[in-house]
Amino acid sequence: MDGYIDLRPEEVPTHLNCAFGQQFHGEMKTLADHPAYQKVNEYHQKAHEAFVSIITLKKSEKKNEARIRFDDLEKNIKPQLFNWLDKLCCDGQMAG
Repeated sequence: MDGYIDLRPEEVPTHLNCAFGQQFHGEMKTLADHPAYQKVNEYHQKAHEAFVSIITLKKSEKKNEARIRFDDLEKNIKPQLFNWLDKLCCDGQMAG
């Protein structure tokens, strides 16, 4: 949780303008009808919200709350994001 980059919450890109988000809402938009597409978007957005929350809590010296939020990100949000990404990718719709 303690990294090398000192960010302010407003410096964290949104799920729409990070590198993945730009590709996801750009080139990958052709997959928008796939059921997993909306779930990937949902958990990607939750991850960005968690990043902002963690940074805000740490800056407010609420390290225990930041740790709880980080653990939620690692144990719940991240696995769901990758699970839905696997479903989106493994259906063969992203091949080639």
